[in-house]
Amino acid sequence: MLRIALCQMRVVANKGDNLTRAAELIRDAVRPAGTPSSVAVTGSATTFRRFTRDEFGKAAPSGTPQQHGAGNMPVGSTTTKPEDRHTNAVTDLTTGPPTASATSTAQDHRTSTSGQRSSVVVVLPECFNSPYGTKFFAEYAEPLPPVGTTADRIDAKSMPSCSAMANLAKELGLWIVAGSIPEVSSSSTSAVAESSAPSAGSLRRYHNTSFVLDPSGTVRALYRKMHLFKIDTPTLKMDEAEVLTAGDAPQTFTVPTIGSGSHPSVIDTLASQGLAEEAAAKIGLGICFDVRYPQLALHYRDLGTQMIVYPAAFNMVTGPTHWELAARSRAVDAQQFVVMCSPARDTTAGYVAFGQSIIIDPAGGVVARAGTSVHDCGDECIVTADIDLGTVAAVRARLPIMAGTRRDLYELRFY
Repeated sequence: MLRIALCQMRVVANKGDNLTRAAELIRDAVRPAGTPSSVAVTGSATTFRRFTRDEFGKAAPSGTPQQHGAGNMPVGSTTTKPEDRHTNAVTDLTTGPPTASATSTAQDHRTSTSGQRSSVVVVLPECFNSPYGTKFFAEYAEPLPPVGTTADRIDAKSMPSCSAMANLAKELGLWIVAGSIPEVSSSSTSAVAESSAPSAGSLRRYHNTSFVLDPSGTVRALYRKMHLFKIDTPTLKMDEAEVLTAGDAPQTFTVPTIGSGSHPSVIDTLASQGLAEEAAAKIGLGICFDVRYPQLALHYRDLGTQMIVYPAAFNMVTGPTHWELAARSRAVDAQQFVVMCSPARDTTAGYVAFGQSIIIDPAGGVVARAGTSVHDCGDECIVTADIDLGTVAAVRARLPIMAGTRRDLYELRFY
C-alpha cells in the first residue's frame, strides 16, 4: 500500500513564502487523523470509490452510477474540508532532529485505512517555488545537487528549495516529489552526475526540473522536463524554449511500500518471496507538457513502472478540456496510476493555473481530485489516496494490452 498526498498550493512572488507554504501543507498532509489542522485553505478534494484488484472487469450492480471510469462512484467524502482549517502557522525550516510530534505524525500517517503500514509520498506542483512564466525562470533558478546527496550536504544558501525540502523529508520521514523548480546549470545532461552549479565563465542553462527526496533527506532522482511547453492562441502565448533547455533522459525512482522507510533489503526480501510488486513502487517522472506524449508513458511502462507522477500547471485555456482527459489517457495507455499535481488557481497572476490535482487508476478511473467542479477545483487544498499497487497487475492481466504489442511490426526506442 502506498499513500499519495498532492499539495495544490498557491504560488506567490516571494520564494521564501512559497517554501514556507509548501512545508505547511506537507506537514498538514501527514498530520494524525483527528488532529486539528493549523493551515488555512479554501478548497476541498473529492474522493471516489475505486475498484479493488479483484473487481476490475466485473459488471457494476444495477442502478449504480458510474463516475469517471469503471468502478468509480462518488462517496461524498472529502480529504480536506474548509471547516477543518484554522489559522496559518509559521513553519520552521531550519535543520534539526525530528521532534516527538513530527515523528508520531509520520508514523501515524504510514498506517493506511486498511490497517497496513504504508510509505507516504507527498507531491508538490510544477514551479512550486516560483511564479510560472519565462520571465521568472532565470530570477528564481537554483542549482541542484547530484543524486545521492544527503540533506546535510545540500548548501542552503545556494540551493534553498532543495535544502528546505530535504530537511523536511528527513524530519517527517516521508518521500517528497518536489514538484519542479527552475534549475540553473552549466550541464546539458538530464542525469546530473555533478552539482549543476555553473562555474565561472561557463554557459548558463536553465531547466524545469523535478527532484525527489527519500525519508532520510537524500536526493533520489532528478528529472528535467523533456517536452517544453509551447502555445500560441489569441488569449495565451508562451514558449518555454525561449529560456529553458529540454532534458533528454527519463527518470524513475523506487519507493518501498510496506512501512519500510528507504532500506533496500526490505524490497529484496519480499521480492525473493514473490511479492516484489507488493514490496515497492517503481515510479516514473514527467512534468506538465510531458503528459501529452504517450511515448514517454509507454517507455516507463516498459521500464516496469506502476505509477507516473506529473507535477503540472495547465492553464485556463487547455485545462478545462484537456487536463483530466490527458491524465486518464496516459493511465489507460500504460495501465498504471497517473498522478498530476497543479498549483492552486490565482486569477490575479499573469499565468492562471487550472488546478484540479488528480489521481487516476490503471483503468482510467478517477481515484481523487481537487474540488467538486471546474469552478472550485483550483482552490488550495490537499488531495490524498491510499494506492493498492496490486491493481496494476490485475488490470494488465484482465486486459492484456501489452501482450498484444506487435513488436514484429514496430518498436518504441529511446536513444
